[in-house]
This record gives sequence, C-alpha cells and structure tokens, in this order.
Amino acid sequence: MTPPPLEDRLNRLADHLAAPATPDARQAIGRRAATLRRRRQVRTAVGGGLLALLVLGGAMALQIDHPADVETDTAGPTPGSLPALAVDLDGWQITTAENTTATPDMSDVYDPASGSLQVFRRPDDLTGPSVFLHHQAAGDAILEDPTAQSVPIGGTQGSIQQTGPESFTVRWAPAQGDSQAYIEARGLTRGEVVHFANSLGLKDPDIQYPAADAKLGFVADQLPKGIQEVSVTPTSPDRNAVRQLVLERDPGTIEVTIDDRGEASFETYLGELLATDGDVEPVSVLGHRAVLVEHPNDGRWSLVWRQTDAATVVATLTGVGRSTVDDFVSSLVEISDDEWQDLVAAHPAPAATESTVPAP
Repeated sequence: MTPPPLEDRLNRLADHLAAPATPDARQAIGRRAATLRRRRQVRTAVGGGLLALLVLGGAMALQIDHPADVETDTAGPTPGSLPALAVDLDGWQITTAENTTATPDMSDVYDPASGSLQVFRRPDDLTGPSVFLHHQAAGDAILEDPTAQSVPIGGTQGSIQQTGPESFTVRWAPAQGDSQAYIEARGLTRGEVVHFANSLGLKDPDIQYPAADAKLGFVADQLPKGIQEVSVTPTSPDRNAVRQLVLERDPGTIEVTIDDRGEASFETYLGELLATDGDVEPVSVLGHRAVLVEHPNDGRWSLVWRQTDAATVVATLTGVGRSTVDDFVSSLVEISDDEWQDLVAAHPAPAATESTVPAP
C-alpha cells in the first residue's frame, strides 16, 4: 500500500529553488498577517521572512496541546475559490507555489471517485479503532504483494498485510461479479479484521466490468465492538482543483496540498495515513478535527484535516522535529487570492516537474 505523503514529489522538488517572494508580495502578506494576528490574539512569531502557505477555508490556528481552546475567525475567502494562508516561519524558503489539478491515473493510492468508500469507527473519534472499506468494479486480478499472507475471505482467497503495530490491510476479489475490495484497519486485532471482512455481503452480486450502474459497496452486519458505519458523501469527479506549496530549509521540506474533492477525499487520505506505521495524535485546526501522524522510520510528519465540506488539507513535513511542526501550524494566517497568485508568479513550479499532483 502506497501511503499518501508525496515523497516522490518532494524529492523532485528538493533539487529546485526559486527566487524569494517579491517585495510587494511580502508587504501585502505582512499586512494581512499582522491584522489577523491582532484579530485572533495569536502570539507574534519571532523574526524571519514571511512565507506563504496554502490552505482552504478561513484564517486558521492549530492548538495541539489544548484543542478545545481553538477560536474560529469568520473571515473567509470569496466563495468558489481556493483561499490561501501565509506562515511567518524563520529560515524557511518557498520553492514552489502552484495551482494544479488532481490526476487519479498518476497515483497508486485509491481514487475515491472510482468506486465506493465505507467508513466504520467510533462516533467523533478520528484516531480510534476504524475500518475503511473500498470497493470498485475491476476486470483484472489483484496484484499479489509478496509480504502479504493468504487468508480466505468470503469464499475466495484474499491476502492480509500488517502495515503497522495496530494496522492491517486486507485485499480480495469477491467471488461474485467483477470487482475488487480492500480494507484499511487500525486499532483492531488481526482476527477482528478477518472476521469483519468475512461478514460482508455484496450490495450487488452481479457487477460487470466496466460497471455503469452497479451498486458498489457491502452490507456489514457484524461490526467490531464499539464502532459503527458513518455516512460518507461520494466524490465528484468534476472537482479536481488543487493548490500546492513547497517550502525548504536544509535539511527539511514542507509540502501542503489541498484539493476540493469532498468528504470521500478526506476519508481516503485519513485511511491511508492510519494504515501506515506511525504514531497518531488527534489535533484541532480552527475548530475542525484533524489528525497528526509521526512516521518515525523516515522522519516525516503528516497532518490532515477537512477545512470545509469540499476541502481536504494534507501537510507533509520531512526532516524536522516536533517543535517545527508546532511552529508551522501556529504561524498560519490567511492571505487573499490575489496575494496567493503573486506568490505563484514569483515561485513557479520547476520546469522538470509536471504540473499535476496525485489525487487521494
């Protein structure tokens, strides 16, 4: 399973540097940052050049130690646009700011627009025991992972792989129809995950690939104790706008990606993150529930939250410590769309980099 953090893109972008922001852009962002810091009574960050950081929604503050203290600023961007934020973070340099589109065919990560997604967890608990169940029409056989173990699922042979101390991934092709399914589970035992998979019944056992009107998904009659199915709004394939920002400070890199593909996009990113080998912590971003994941094996941090109904924000920080993560999230302030476009003009994507990013 390929995790959602965009390592390949970060590695490509790390070899390219762009000029710093123009004086006009810096002054405009500085004025906006100062106004919002006074409005939200956020402690002024120390020194440093002002960098732009993209996010959706209104002005944002993140309280990790005390999420209940987060205050919401009602000021927001023009409807229908992807707004942006700036971050006053000492020593960091912008390398790329770009507007682009999501491209499902470029990613090994499941595209939520291509099938169904069902989510099972405890109510209002993003980091607790959870199951993310994907189902899509498919005419090809499942590619076997040599590290996975065979396991019988629903009368056919599937596979299970432990992806972390508390995480498992299960893949199988249901015996009826042309489809594939897989589960990402966290906080459950191996036996609980296998039992859950075997208890599923197809909503439509006669799926034919390609499926135009098939009813994808499963009926789950036997849920692990304490969790329940939560409703997930399907993703619209017509919504694929993305904004992306990359910052660097040797040896660290920060990349922020925002797409507007809706609730299923957020749940897909979250499921992929929870299926990785990492320490998970619930946080709050401007009153929105968010998840922070530390990947101890490669020095990365991932932060994901749903800023609006349509907007999913994923930040990946590489080569930094927790204090930098805290500084990063506490320094965010809103900038206008015009100010963001100035930063895009001042920091175009390197010519060697394709102007698209993988969809979740």
